[in-house]
Order: sequence, then C-alpha cells, then structure tokens
Amino acid sequence: DYYDADAFMCCDEGMIFSGLLVGLNIIDCNFCLKEEDLDYQLGVIDFSLYLKDSIVQQGPLKAGGALCEAGDQTPGGAAAVADPASMTAVLDQKNYIEELNRHLNLKSTFLCFLDDVQECQGSLQHKTELVAKLEHKTNQMAATITNMEQRWQHYKIL
Repeated sequence: DYYDADAFMCCDEGMIFSGLLVGLNIIDCNFCLKEEDLDYQLGVIDFSLYLKDSIVQQGPLKAGGALCEAGDQTPGGAAAVADPASMTAVLDQKNYIEELNRHLNLKSTFLCFLDDVQECQGSLQHKTELVAKLEHKTNQMAATITNMEQRWQHYKIL
C-alpha cells in the first residue's frame, strides 16, 4: 500500500538491490579537480545563465497590463510590473545582483589590502637595506677610529 504498483521496490530486483545497499560499506567516488582553488569559498553562484527577464522581451507594461507604445511612459518614468511571477523574477534578479555586488566589493577590498601589504613589504625591504648599509658604514668608521687611535698611541710614544 505504500508503493505504486510499478514501483521498483515492489519487484524482485528491488529487494535484492535493497539487500545489497544494506551490505554496502564503501562508496567509491572519483573527483576530477583541475585548476580549482579550494582554499577560498565562492560566495556567489553565477545564475546569470538562468536569468531572463520576460518584461524586457515583451516590452514595458502600462499600469493596466497593456504593452507601452513608443513614447508612452508610466508615472515616475518606470514600467509597471503586472503579474506577481514577473515581480518575483525581478526581485530574485535584484537580490542576485546585490549579492554579486557585495562579493565584488569584498574582492576589491581584499585586493586593496593586498596592494597595501605589498607596498609595506617593499618599504620594509628598502628600510632593511638602508639599515644594513648604515651598519656597514658604522663598522667601517669604528675600524677607522680604532686605526687612528693606534696611530695616535704610536706617535705619542715617539
């Protein structure tokens, strides 16, 4: 009574198949991941292939639901959406675009941060090189001073 007359579970193969599933210990799956970056989660799924606006195909609508003629405008300059299905499609597209915009803003912020980090790293390397040069000059000057003191001691003795 739980299954339709033509259901797979009502035939003999269904019982065999269910018995095999009970004894199943491992499911072997093979994934082909070429050039995929799995370190970061993609925040937005691109639904642009699935989005189509029937209003654009039909043309703008007047408040009564009739197609606008060339030069006709609704109050406020925008086309009126007549049926709820078009409204939900437009709202879904709006939400998708907002989410895509948020994702792009985050990516832009991250890239700006990365540029700042690289600039700071370059500045730090430059300063490290300057410090190394100053240490070298200081060591040279200390050696020169030591040499001069030795000469002075030598001339003092004479």
